[in-house]
Amino acid sequence: MVGGLGAGAGRDLVGVSVSSVGTGAGHNLIGVHVAGIAVGAPNVRGVIIAGVAAGGVDVHAFVVAPAYFNVRDGGVMRGLSISSFNRIQGEQQGITIGILNYARKLSGFQFGLINIAQNKSRFKVMPIMNYAK
Repeated sequence: MVGGLGAGAGRDLVGVSVSSVGTGAGHNLIGVHVAGIAVGAPNVRGVIIAGVAAGGVDVHAFVVAPAYFNVRDGGVMRGLSISSFNRIQGEQQGITIGILNYARKLSGFQFGLINIAQNKSRFKVMPIMNYAK
């Protein structure tokens, strides 16, 4: 799917999409999706490349979003995210690379200037790298 401004579907968008502004789906976003500003859906699988921000609730993907990546409250992130601010309000089971990385529950690695893992009893805030099983 190629959208001039946006590409989206009310329920599922499966395959490849490219848009100048945003790409989204009401339920599942599966495949390779590229947008000039933002990409998101409740369930994301595949490769996401956004010019500014990306997010979802259940994200199993490789994500590049230069400014902001968000997994909403109670969600799960599995995979790799590269963004200035990675905000995982649920469980992170992968790797985040950014300036500021936050995970309510970390089961993986964070690499960045400031790394925060709320579930750790010690060393919740670490520079350069943070890790939890």
